[in-house]
Amino acid sequence: MRIAKKKFSNQSIDADGMKFVDCAFANCAFMYSGGIIPVFERCTLTESCHFEFLDGAANTIMLLRELCQDPFFGPTTRSNLQDFMRTAVRSESLH
Repeated sequence: MRIAKKKFSNQSIDADGMKFVDCAFANCAFMYSGGIIPVFERCTLTESCHFEFLDGAANTIMLLRELCQDPFFGPTTRSNLQDFMRTAVRSESLH
């Protein structure tokens, strides 16, 4: 679903599958459950906003946290996450 030129303030917003264009957000919580990744184009954050991870997304975050702390899986998991972040930043700069 696409939303354009709207101002959000002090709200919890379902983010799965959303496309926000030229929107402004102030003190909002983006609720992400692991569905289609939300898109933000030319949006502004004027005050504190954050993501809250629910359902499948929360399970993935918890798994990664546990793997990072595990003596056996930790080093490989942390290395994979660092590689992922470097790749994500590079691919972002190509668009």
